[in-house]
Amino acid sequence: PLKRVFLLEKGISKRGWVSQPNWLKCLHRLAMSAPYFSIQFLIILWGPCCKHTDSGSIHMTKYFLLGRINQEYVSGMLKDPDQDRSVVMKKMLESMDMTFHSMDFTRGIYDVVGICEAPDFETVLALKTAVMRGGAMATLDILEAFNFNAYANKAVAAVGDYTKPGE
Repeated sequence: PLKRVFLLEKGISKRGWVSQPNWLKCLHRLAMSAPYFSIQFLIILWGPCCKHTDSGSIHMTKYFLLGRINQEYVSGMLKDPDQDRSVVMKKMLESMDMTFHSMDFTRGIYDVVGICEAPDFETVLALKTAVMRGGAMATLDILEAFNFNAYANKAVAAVGDYTKPGE
C-alpha cells in the first residue's frame, strides 16, 4: 500500500504518494529540506495507490512486461545459477512506487514475463529504461491492461457519431 503525503507550507498544499517501505526515507528527505521550504505540517494518510478517477476512487494500472534475455544475462546466471532475479526486480519496483506481482521464465517467443501495477505508463517506461540500460535484456515489451467494457462503450458512441467520407 501507498501512503498519501500532504505538505502544508506557507499555506500551499502539496500532495504525493509514497510506498510503505519508502515513506520513512521520504520523511527523512523532507525533514532535511525543511529549513529550505519552511514545512509547517506533515500529515500522512493511508491510501491504496495513485490514480484518481472522476468518482474520486484511486487505482493502479496492471502492466505485463515481456522480455527476451541476451548472452550477458545467460553468462550472469551461469556464474550464480541460484540467484533469484525476482527479488531484485521486486525491490526495484517497490522503490518506484509500483506493485510487483510476478516474474516467470517462459518457453516460447519470450524468455521472461513480469506482471506489475504502476500509477502511470511513464513509470513503467522508466523501469524499462533502467532494465535495458543494464544490458542483460535484448528486448522488453510493455503491455498495458485496459477496461474492455469502457472501451466498447466509447466505441459504440463513436460509431454512432461517425460518417464515412463523402456521405
